[in-house]
Amino acid sequence: MRSPQGEDHWLGGTYIEIVRDLKIVFSHAWQDASGQAGPETTVTVRLADSDGGGTLLTLHQAFFVTVSSRDGHMEGWNETLDQLERHLAT
Repeated sequence: MRSPQGEDHWLGGTYIEIVRDLKIVFSHAWQDASGQAGPETTVTVRLADSDGGGTLLTLHQAFFVTVSSRDGHMEGWNETLDQLERHLAT
């Protein structure tokens, strides 16, 4: 991932579970330039039909070592999903 300032951020993970059209579970760990991974979290993405005829996406990520790490990930995911929503609306 490249920030607006041009900084590269690397991450790795493994798909743990995929249930077609319903759920994806994967591990997530930021890596340094040498490929060494930091603390690992588990991300679960669930998809369901919404009452409005679209798809409801629910994302859960745990467990975080610090509150600031949790808050930073929440901000990043919210920004990403907001961009996805805008893209899908066009």
